This record gives sequence, C-alpha cells and structure tokens, in this order.
Amino acid sequence: MRQFMQAVLMALSLTLTTRLEAMELKVENASDTIEVQLPHGIIQHHQLVKASGQFETMDAFVEALRPVLVNLTQVYKAEVCGWIAQKGEKEFAILVGTTKSKMLCVQLDHWIPEGYESSGWHIHTHPNVSSIRLNRHEVSLLQKLGESDRRTGEVLHGASPEKLSQADKEAGNGYLVTGQGRLIKHTQPK
Repeated sequence: MRQFMQAVLMALSLTLTTRLEAMELKVENASDTIEVQLPHGIIQHHQLVKASGQFETMDAFVEALRPVLVNLTQVYKAEVCGWIAQKGEKEFAILVGTTKSKMLCVQLDHWIPEGYESSGWHIHTHPNVSSIRLNRHEVSLLQKLGESDRRTGEVLHGASPEKLSQADKEAGNGYLVTGQGRLIKHTQPK
C-alpha cells in the first residue's frame, strides 16, 4: 500500500505541473481490484489511477498522461494500460490499470470512467527490460490466456521495450509508451 501511495503522489506531482495547450491533467486514486473472467481463468486487474481533463486533441491528452504512465511502470516494474474514453469533442479520461506483469496488460474497452464512451483507442507501456524471467504470476497469466507451455524461471529474450510487438500491432488503434518514455502512436491496418 505504501508503494502504491508513493506512486500516486509521484504521479500527482508530475502531472500537477504538466500543462499542455493550457489544459491540466487531473489524476485521482482509483485503487480497485477487478477480477476479469477469461476463457482460461480469472485474472486480477488492479486499477491504479483515473486521469481526466479537457484537451484540444486525444494526442494532447496522451502526451500529458505519458509521464504518469512512465512513473507507474517504473514503480510497479510492470506494464500499465487502459482504454482512452471521451465525452464530447475535447474531454478525455482513462482508468489506468495493471496485471502486474512485465509482458502483458489486460485491457477491455468497457473499463472506462462512468459517463464517458470508449474512443476506440488504448494505451499501454513497456517496462525498460530486454529479457524477462517468468515468475509464477506471469506463468499463471499466460496459462489463463492459453499459452500453457511456459515455465517459472524461463527467460524470454528479445523483449523490445522501444518497439511494438506483433500482439501490440494486432490489438487495434493505440499508443505505446516505451521503456525510455517515448510515445508511439499506431493504427490498426485495414
């Protein structure tokens, strides 16, 4: 809990000074745990923060959100993610969550703040690691997603914190905040 509060305070201090196009990003604690039923089992998804604000464009909102996501990724040493929600033309919000895994983050387009609609765009981060030693939690997540051939302690090499994976590219329109904090926008090929 202390680690979570430190992350929220650091995120708040980063974002309270973040101004883009004269708009301010508001960050609130949203520390709920949601259990998600997938075909192969239940995954716990931890909602970390709710961020919202009025911005000229979605890109401007995401740019203001970027330092918060970088900070949460570093604190949790895991991917964080969420669906960008919209109300009207210029009001955006997101519930940022994590499955506490370095290699995946489960996000569903109906996990959005009340009163908003899904924009059809998601965002996620990559931790700044190039190889991942699978722990029991990550093996369990992979098994629940149908990848049963992974073992605890197995090392996956070739992770690229600065690039989109094939799964990222296939996930639809979205943004990636890389391990170095760079922002990449990607669209689903038609």
